[in-house]
Amino acid sequence: MAFQNDTNTGRVKKMVDTLRLIVKSATSNSADTEALADMLRPLTDELAGLGVLPPAGQMTESQPPKVAAQAAGQRAALILADQASLRELMASLIGRLDAHAHRLEEMP
Repeated sequence: MAFQNDTNTGRVKKMVDTLRLIVKSATSNSADTEALADMLRPLTDELAGLGVLPPAGQMTESQPPKVAAQAAGQRAALILADQASLRELMASLIGRLDAHAHRLEEMP
């Protein structure tokens, strides 16, 4: 029996669905990303132990673009985004969209 089969695919789908429920719960309860990371730590530690994820806090080349290739503003934005809650990120995005819409309204 091959490893990639309908049974294992279904199991992974259930895990992804469960993860989405946990993220939804974190959002509804105004949990920050650190609290969510703490909740998921047993899972991420297991995945790191299997070699599927890097150990907590270890940067890999598959992660966001290399820091040296980024402008100072891009690096700062990434740092702030990593520390911000989903609510703060959404508020920031809505603010940017409102500002952009305002600029478009002012154009002839």
